[in-house]
Amino acid sequence: MAAVDGTRGVTRTITGPPEKVYPLNSSRLATDIVKQIAVQLELSGTASRADTQLMVEDRIQKLGHEPRNVQVRITEGEDSAQLIELMDAEGAFLWVEMPAENPEKGTTGDSRSGAETGDEDEEGEALQTQLEEAHARNEDLERQVCQLRTQLDKAQARVSELWSQQCAQMYDFDRQLSEAEAEIERLRAEGSGSRPSTPRESETRMHVDSSTVHVRASTVPSGSRRRGKAPPVEPFNGESEAMRLEDWLPALERAATWNDWTEEDRLLQLAGHLRGRALQEWELISDTDKGTFSGAVQSLKSRLDPGSKMLAAQDFRHTVPSDSESVADYIRRLEHNFRIAHGRDGISAEARDALLYGQLHEGLRYEIMKAPGVSGVDSYSAL
Repeated sequence: MAAVDGTRGVTRTITGPPEKVYPLNSSRLATDIVKQIAVQLELSGTASRADTQLMVEDRIQKLGHEPRNVQVRITEGEDSAQLIELMDAEGAFLWVEMPAENPEKGTTGDSRSGAETGDEDEEGEALQTQLEEAHARNEDLERQVCQLRTQLDKAQARVSELWSQQCAQMYDFDRQLSEAEAEIERLRAEGSGSRPSTPRESETRMHVDSSTVHVRASTVPSGSRRRGKAPPVEPFNGESEAMRLEDWLPALERAATWNDWTEEDRLLQLAGHLRGRALQEWELISDTDKGTFSGAVQSLKSRLDPGSKMLAAQDFRHTVPSDSESVADYIRRLEHNFRIAHGRDGISAEARDALLYGQLHEGLRYEIMKAPGVSGVDSYSAL
């Protein structure tokens, strides 16, 4: 292959395969080669290795080549001479001839021994291996960083979603709270004749199904309150035949007496303890009927027990003990049916005892009525 020396215009002939290739700034490049390159570039070759290296790189840069992109290729030529080529991406631009090896003084191109050259080759291979391992580690770290970045993006998206849900829930809660407060203020105004609330009145919150009811605490001074546990009041749903409204109201009345509730408090507590069907019927009662406690109770009774008095009277007249029922259980059931049928009629005690005695007398079995302790009794209490 023929090429032209870019500095002197001399044509050179290169034969044989390249033996070694080094970067221009490689520390493994022999010092005498660096100095020979400096001489070829018309620089001083007597300076130190470091100074000579700097001068060579400066001159090459002035020639229009980047020193970091320049490589040095050493090729065996004719008569064991060495041909040194400086090349970059555009090709070779400088050739330097090194004289043949002198038997007496040794090789002029490379004065180092073969052992040192072999060590340098092994060192180069070790460095190349380390470089490849470092490159593999970098790729592994890049994959890990990519995975962590993906997980971080998912976590941030989840946090944003949860934050949006929390804001929506807070908005709904605030809206329901405002509506409940407005409803309580309306009920308070109706129950007290538009009496404004005072700072001494405090509010506690009680959750009723899906709505919130505010129950105002009693305004009685703390020093005059009764001590001890107040009578418990169970919620009323109006769906059980065994527990009717008139059976449940006494528990609410006892709690009202114990806590000294006002008329307004009784209305609020009545609404706060309703559940299920009873609460649905309460919502359908007009505001006028809810103005007083007695009116609200009467309206609620008429809605929960329409036409039940006649049916209850028939049940009372046909109340008989079952085969497995004891006499005590039968008497309790009989009195319960009597309260449902005639508890609101305001009848006298004598009439009450007469009705109960007649039904109990007819309901008991014939064998029981033959007993001496039963057959001669003529009143309900004695019976």
